Amino acid sequence: MQTDEDKAMLVFVDLKLSGFESGDTLCYIGVLHEDGVLQEFINEGKKIKSEASASHHITNDAIKDAPKFLESQSFALLEQLDKDDLMVVHDYVQTQRVFEQYGLQVYADIIDTKRISKHLMEDLSRYDLNYLRYELQLGGIKDACYDARNDIFVVRALFEELQESYDVERMQQLSFEPVLLQKMSFGKYEGRYIEEILQIDPRYLEWVLGLDGLDEDLQYSIRHYFER
Repeated sequence: MQTDEDKAMLVFVDLKLSGFESGDTLCYIGVLHEDGVLQEFINEGKKIKSEASASHHITNDAIKDAPKFLESQSFALLEQLDKDDLMVVHDYVQTQRVFEQYGLQVYADIIDTKRISKHLMEDLSRYDLNYLRYELQLGGIKDACYDARNDIFVVRALFEELQESYDVERMQQLSFEPVLLQKMSFGKYEGRYIEEILQIDPRYLEWVLGLDGLDEDLQYSIRHYFER
């Protein structure tokens, strides 16, 4: 997608889902670019689960009159992106999974702020967007109460923070390089070193490796420590 001056677009994308399982659907999308921001609730006819609402605060009442994703302005915009454009997301694996669910092929180059954050801050145990917002004290968000629609601006703020360490070309490379994590990101050993867990409870790590939808970098890291 090019402007009148044939200038490449920098686009930030944030998605919210109706739940945390593979069959759950989109219920919100934010798209931020130089010409403005699109913030759209999406209704795919599937109820938002309570645990998802507890995370992003989007309710079934909020989406009752919303369009389907294929009928949204956001879909039309993303469909026009080409190889000269740049799309910034927090968790490209999830984003790509959602886009594939709707048959959307985005041709823009990708920057994944979640994976880059892992490369830069490998000693953290969590890399979700709002954890990083407070860990890095990202500015620019004025509302005291959480609003999922602000997350698109947090993605941009995180991208700008990461630019202090890496240029765009390096960020594109790091977005697709696996990360050797040091700490467990969830469960009863959250925050503890994976190498330590391997010594005291290897069966737990074997169980984790069998979980559906396990973070690619956590899987890579656990296998690395097992093979040492």
